[in-house]
Amino acid sequence: AKMSRFPVDVKAVGLMQCRKQKYMMFVSWSDQNNILIYRTFEEFKRLHKELKRKFPIESGSLRRSDRTIPKFKGKEEKSLIFFQRLEMECNP
Repeated sequence: AKMSRFPVDVKAVGLMQCRKQKYMMFVSWSDQNNILIYRTFEEFKRLHKELKRKFPIESGSLRRSDRTIPKFKGKEEKSLIFFQRLEMECNP
């Protein structure tokens, strides 16, 4: 059976200005591959919403004390704080 790969480390490494601001994230995968990804703020908001839907316990939907997925405030200027918290959560 083929094992699917999963991210083992994520680091926010920069911000790029094109037509839209894109956040640069360095992702290390379980199969030893490393890639640099570029995503817009809106893409991260959609990802956050999907994570909360797929992981209700970790999102604190059932009990606030179980929350491990950081809150995403929705303000672009505060997003760097979110990414720092996400990085800490992914790299304990």
